[in-house]
Amino acid sequence: MAALTGAIPAIGKNRFIDAAPHRYSRSRGSARGAADSFVLSHDVPSIFAGHYDPSFPIALCLKDLALIKELMDHVGTTNTLTEATHERFREAGRRYGTAAGEMTVCKVIEDDAGIDLRVAGEWVKPWEVAHG
Repeated sequence: MAALTGAIPAIGKNRFIDAAPHRYSRSRGSARGAADSFVLSHDVPSIFAGHYDPSFPIALCLKDLALIKELMDHVGTTNTLTEATHERFREAGRRYGTAAGEMTVCKVIEDDAGIDLRVAGEWVKPWEVAHG
């Protein structure tokens, strides 16, 4: 999910659509309505704030994805989405280092598109969001 989270806002920004400011509550750190989810309240504000949530490093994402690959090999299956995700995280690790936060994978999209997805304001840090 993290590998795709930056794609939709990047597409919108490239088409001059910037829905982020009015779709998110800065005080709650989340979207309003039926689309509210952990990803929206935790990950997306990390992109908007530009810190990419350093609490879970790319190195751990790569470890988990390698374990998934090992399991897929063991049971004799493939999953192209998982393989593409693994490659996207490897690319993020090469560019920004494996100590960078997991959401830095979205910076790959930003940099490739020549945009940034920063949104002015005081975004709630993911570790400060109250989940209720």
